[in-house]
Amino acid sequence: MNDRATHRTRGLVRAGAATVAATATLVCLATTSAQADPSPSTEMKQAQEIAEQLRRAPGGVVINDRQISYDNGAVIVTIEAEDASTQAAGDCPNGWFCLWSKTDFKGTRYQFHDAGIWQNLDHYSLPWFYSMYNRRNNRVFLRNYPNDPAYELCYQAGVRISNASNIKHMRGIYLAKSNNRCG
Repeated sequence: MNDRATHRTRGLVRAGAATVAATATLVCLATTSAQADPSPSTEMKQAQEIAEQLRRAPGGVVINDRQISYDNGAVIVTIEAEDASTQAAGDCPNGWFCLWSKTDFKGTRYQFHDAGIWQNLDHYSLPWFYSMYNRRNNRVFLRNYPNDPAYELCYQAGVRISNASNIKHMRGIYLAKSNNRCG
């Protein structure tokens, strides 16, 4: 082999080695990133769910990749986690009343903090709820409709219901400012 061919061959070997090293680095980074961060499909799914929630219930403010705030933070909607097994009643923050779109405290969580007013669940695009947790120190009232006292239910502080399908249709909630016994 002449010097020119040898030089070209060495250059190709070096370029090939650099390509292999760069590819190995990218694979390593991608693997590390995939383990640390949600996959792009998870992020895309969550972004689509956030967009869909805002389309159905405009006026919310995106807090992070899974949460939307309504009414200056009095209502928080948390999109279901990819690993729904990590969600539980304990995910309802202390001092809040939480409703989930699925039984067993799974699905999208709607949490309410504003006491003293009737709130219409339709405003936040919660079609039906299937589990609830009153993690407040005061009672909560549910009605078929916010302005219709014909059918009203009362729940004391601390009540958890993992399958609320018998009351899933209720549209109005009232977070009381006292914890008088439900009567």
